Amino acid sequence: MKRHTVKRILSRVPGGIPVKLVTRWRAYEVRCGVSDLEVLDLVKDRPNTSLEILDALHAKAYLCDGTALIGSANLTATALGWAKDNNVELLFNVPASAPEIVDLMAALENAVLATSDMRDTVQAAADAIDLNDPPDPQLDQAAGLGPWLPISSAPERLWTAYGEEAEQRLTSSYLNMARADLSALSIPSGLNENEFNAAVASALCTMPAMTPMLDGIDRGELSDAEAIQHIKGLKIEGPLDAAMQWEVVRNWLRVFLPDTIEVVAATFITRKQPGVRTGR
Repeated sequence: MKRHTVKRILSRVPGGIPVKLVTRWRAYEVRCGVSDLEVLDLVKDRPNTSLEILDALHAKAYLCDGTALIGSANLTATALGWAKDNNVELLFNVPASAPEIVDLMAALENAVLATSDMRDTVQAAADAIDLNDPPDPQLDQAAGLGPWLPISSAPERLWTAYGEEAEQRLTSSYLNMARADLSALSIPSGLNENEFNAAVASALCTMPAMTPMLDGIDRGELSDAEAIQHIKGLKIEGPLDAAMQWEVVRNWLRVFLPDTIEVVAATFITRKQPGVRTGR
């Protein structure tokens, strides 16, 4: 999503008509010039306009008055045919009531409102990326270069890492990992503890690498062996091996989804709480 393209589109929309933009902010994409964080400034200056962030977003859809255009085109000049060297793109006209569009809109409910603090965090991460260097595995996850799974091993301390006294209360090694996780999840600033826990839970459930494990839990039970096998298949070059990574993920599920998921001692089968319906 590029600033000048968004500005041009907004200039054609009457001011009284509300506009909602949903995108993803990934540090590597910002560093490469694929995505402009300055879009937030355009949104702030226009009434009835919002910008929301969903890290797992990859779909391209444009909805207006009961009609949707879906396809490959991003909000860039080359995608929309406004540049000298344009891309070859597809956009199909479908009813906004189509089941696929309804499902997409439901998924977009997990998006969070973009804030200046979020933008500054992503910009700082982007500025730290040297495109001439080999990619760093931990930076890859935070920047969205590959599948993301949490790396901070004590999720019960994530709220402390989010707070103002984090540097006084936590070790620097843990704080670095926690902040990488918070950045990857795009958690907005200014939340109270309940709001924070809800935001982490919601963002965690939208991460593509989490989906097969959550689906396995929805079907009944997810064993350690099944989860570890899935993580091995992701080929994440992070600081943890597959077994340790699953232990971290399992702890996150226990801490942030305590009302719907339980970890059974001894066998460590992760499953829905008794009486809880499937779904998240």
